Amino acid sequence: MLYSIKQKLSLILLSFCLPLLISTDWKLAKSSNGIEVFTNNSPNSKLREVRSVTTVKAPPSSILQTLRTYDYIADWRMKTKEMVLLEGQPEGQHYLYLVVDLPQPFNDRDFVLELTTKEMPDQSIRIDFEAVEGKYPLQKGRTRMQTMKGYWLIEPEDAQFTKLTYEYLSDPSGVPAWIVNLFSVNVPYKTLKKLKAQLEEA
Repeated sequence: MLYSIKQKLSLILLSFCLPLLISTDWKLAKSSNGIEVFTNNSPNSKLREVRSVTTVKAPPSSILQTLRTYDYIADWRMKTKEMVLLEGQPEGQHYLYLVVDLPQPFNDRDFVLELTTKEMPDQSIRIDFEAVEGKYPLQKGRTRMQTMKGYWLIEPEDAQFTKLTYEYLSDPSGVPAWIVNLFSVNVPYKTLKKLKAQLEEA
């Protein structure tokens, strides 16, 4: 088959872009208490993407309700110091202002998330979130994060158990990458551990 010059250039470009679009280099970093945490080197950052997975003895509706009950999010979401619903309703597209507690000598970090919930054809539920600008004024003594992107995925397995996945890439802005990566496994692990315990005790 003969290809035009334009087609050849397109194929060459695709061969370079495909590895960036499909990231499969996930490595198991921690496995404990029924929770697995995987990390992946981001192609465009020195920071690592993190994916944590567990199975919860609770129906998808209970998990979704807990994730959306923002008044008590600090009970299970590690390092969350403050959370404010700025706009919209948790059932649809909405915006949250969050403050992350960082140890000295760093300022606390804050960011605004846009969240969207999608019900998938296979009955799973996905909550996508991404940091956005312009929804909340900058606060004195806090550093605004520009990068926070990921999702929650709730997948029913049977009548009793539900698979829960929490994946994200986060940049606390101004914290050295090696420090961020040092804590990148324990924070999502402890978040899922506390969330799992709360759901299974209910």
